[in-house]
Parts: sequence; structure tokens; C-alpha cells
Amino acid sequence: MNPQQGSDEEQRQLIEALLDRGLQPTNLSIRTNSGFSQKLIFPYAIVNKGEKEININLLQQRMGISPEEVLNNSIQNIEYAYISLFVKS
Repeated sequence: MNPQQGSDEEQRQLIEALLDRGLQPTNLSIRTNSGFSQKLIFPYAIVNKGEKEININLLQQRMGISPEEVLNNSIQNIEYAYISLFVKS
């Protein structure tokens, strides 16, 4: 889902719904021709298992590492995050 699609009211409702689920947004800096722009993202997957819904944080943040390293670590660990979720639940 893209929380920045739709009307202002639809965006507000979707963001509130994600926040109510306990999902915390983060700002993503995107390099453009004129500099940088900021996008609000919710780096999560919501997985349904039977009647249970589980949130998976896809962004593996750690103190002291660059945003590029955070992104690379997150990509490398995405499979582990899903497998770990299914083993635990």
C-alpha cells in the first residue's frame, strides 16, 4: 500500500489505521535532480495466518550504520524475517 495515494482524507485514514496497528513510519530520503525529497513510508508487511494478523518490520535499523547499510541489511534479512515469523507462530 502507498499511504500517499488517494485524496488527503484517504491518506489520513490509511495512516491512522497503520498507526493504530502499531506500525511506525519512517522518513525516506530520495535523491532527485534538484536535491533530496522526503517520503513517509511504513516499512512493514502484514501477514495473515488464519484469523491472526502479524506485522513484520522489514527495515532492520541499527545505530551507527549508514542508511545504505540499513537498506542492504534489510534486503538481506527479509527472507529470515518471514521464516522466523512462521516458525514462531
